Amino acid sequence: MSRSTTLRHICMLKLIPKYPSFVLTKSIKQQLSEQGFEVTLRTIQRDLDNLSSIMGISSSESPEGLKWCYVNSGHEILPALQPCEALLLCIAKAQLSTQLPIASLNQLEPRFSKAERTLESSKKFKNWRERVKVIPYGFPLTAKPINEEVRTIVYDAVLNQQQIALSYQKQPDERKDYLLLKFRGSLLANKSEYPLILGLLVVR
Repeated sequence: MSRSTTLRHICMLKLIPKYPSFVLTKSIKQQLSEQGFEVTLRTIQRDLDNLSSIMGISSSESPEGLKWCYVNSGHEILPALQPCEALLLCIAKAQLSTQLPIASLNQLEPRFSKAERTLESSKKFKNWRERVKVIPYGFPLTAKPINEEVRTIVYDAVLNQQQIALSYQKQPDERKDYLLLKFRGSLLANKSEYPLILGLLVVR
């Protein structure tokens, strides 16, 4: 196997996300082309088929062609982590998991999993949760359950610089409409705890 083929295989494996996300073969081809690797769709599919059993890659049919992802037991190509780096990632996940978009968390999950495995294999850091805890300033707040579908819509709107039209009601005969420029977490809370969200429309 030539050096260029080996590099191409590494680049391909780095382009594949973890389930439930996926990437199409044609998207892999385009990104490889941007990195200087000119290769056919047939070659990409053949190479990934050969690597699938080793790396835990799965493929499935879609209207746009084959789509690829790492299954839960997959072994993504990720650089080795130093224990201090792994500790930083684990603490970041614990503190930011309720503030980051769920899609971003899913994309970072392979790195979080690698960080956990790195700490588990380190005598010095194995029991880090028993010795390290971030205590917030002031009185701790109990987070309410958040509708993930609603939170995803809101975060996407913020990232794309869009406004949100919101309708909700406290009582059966009381309904109000708002165009949100700013919002607080309570607007996204569980239906049983806060006003029922009737409609959510993203507007430019």
